[in-house]
Amino acid sequence: MENDLNEGNFIQRFIKRFKKEDKLIALKNQLIETKDKLDRQKKELKKIKRFQKNEEYLKILSAILEICLMPKKTNITK
Repeated sequence: MENDLNEGNFIQRFIKRFKKEDKLIALKNQLIETKDKLDRQKKELKKIKRFQKNEEYLKILSAILEICLMPKKTNITK
């Protein structure tokens, strides 16, 4: 009878360990997915930063062009 109880405890421990390992695997998969999402977001952020820089350069160039093409409008004094 003790052997049966011990074997039952072994099976219960095995099942609990197996469930914990399943949860651990699921958490590892979530971690990998989250890292992938984070990497994709970082790439998108880099693209957006490039566009912001280009937009700033565009504003500067448009101001220079406006000054060059319409000097009377800007009234630059010496």
